Formats: sequence, C-alpha cells, structure tokens
Amino acid sequence: MKNLRGTFILTVVALSAWSCLVSCLPGQTLKERLEQPTDFVPWKTINPVDQLVQVGQRFKLPMAIEFLNPSPLTSLPDLHFKRGSVLELIQAIVGRAPENQVTAEDQIIHIYPKAFVSHPFNFLNLRIPEFKISKQSVQWAEDDLKLSIKELFYPEKYKGGSVSARFISKEPALERNNVTVSGENLTIREILTRIAISSGNVLWVVGLGPKDFSGQTPLWKVSEPVWAATRWKFIPLSP
Repeated sequence: MKNLRGTFILTVVALSAWSCLVSCLPGQTLKERLEQPTDFVPWKTINPVDQLVQVGQRFKLPMAIEFLNPSPLTSLPDLHFKRGSVLELIQAIVGRAPENQVTAEDQIIHIYPKAFVSHPFNFLNLRIPEFKISKQSVQWAEDDLKLSIKELFYPEKYKGGSVSARFISKEPALERNNVTVSGENLTIREILTRIAISSGNVLWVVGLGPKDFSGQTPLWKVSEPVWAATRWKFIPLSP
C-alpha cells in the first residue's frame, strides 16, 4: 500500500513538472500560450496585480499592467476560477476590479483602465521627443527613460546633454544586453511596452489610483520628475 501511495505521489509530481514544462515551451506564440487550458490558480489572498504577475511568470507572458487600484475602502471579490484557458484566467483576475480590462495584442497583453487610459492626467501619455537604445539591458533602457523624463521637465537644465546614472540591478535578468528600441514622439507607455517586447523576459507594472485623475492639475505637473520616473516597475518573467 505504501509503494502504491509513493507511486501515486511521484506520478502527481511528474505530471505537475510536465505541466510547468509545457506551459513554458519556447517558440510558442502569445496566442498559443493564452489558448492553452490550465487549472492553475494564483494565491487568492493577494491583490489582482500580484496574481497577474504570478500568471505572467508561470506562462512566460509579456504584460503591460497599467492597473487602476480601487479605493482602499473597496472590498474586492475573491477570484473564482477552476479551469479554462490562460486568457480566461487573466480575465477572471482582472474582473475582480472591473474598472480595468484586458487586450491581447500580437506581442503583449495590456491591462488598463478603459476610462483613464487616454486621460490627459495619465503620466503614461507624456511623449518623449526621441528615444533610442541599441542592444542594451532593461536596466540601461530604464535609466535612459528616466533621464528622458527629466529632460522633458527641465529642457534648459539638460540642454547641453547629460549622462544618466547607472545602477547594478539586483535582478540578473534585467542586465542582459538584448534590448533595442528606437522612435520619436513615443509615449512613456509605448516605450515601456517596446522595452518589454524587445527583452522578451519582462513585464511592466504601474499602479494608478483615484488621486491620479482628481483635481484641476495633473500630479506630474506639481511633482518632481523623479515622481513620474519611479511609478513603474519591470519584473522578470524568469531568472
């Protein structure tokens, strides 16, 4: 009986490992990854953004998560999902905060608040006159974007050019020199997304709240540019 029980446990472990391997097969298109069936359920006790990150890392899904967090006084419903496609799992998670919606594009999944994605107060809509980086790391590209934001706020201060500070990331995955992005008049959102797509191994997250869209003046106009340059976070899909 003990041998049978041990065999059963080994079989379950083997199947779980095979399931993980299949979910991470290289060469799969984004559409194929989203269509595959799953019974994976992220931790139910955490917020939707953390659940989305879990799903992104498990299935190696590039994501642009621009999430409108509800008021702290709002009680979110539990996640109700047992089995379905990966896309249905993502939709169930986002459905916990219905102000947000999901769009699956050719190379990335975009989660965003429909009512505020084009809002003039949304700092992600700020445009960078020119952004160009070739075969550099996610960390390097991120540092260049932060510098570009400072130049946008204080053009006179950076008129003669400048060099952004470089920091060693604690995430080795962010230090691989495989990112190339080039374009003019791109929004911050577009640059973040192109970095993620070019890397192939990160997703980005920005948390938005009601304060971002209230009042008569956008927060990025009354705050230092460092405020806008620290709102996002790149998260590796794999080590």
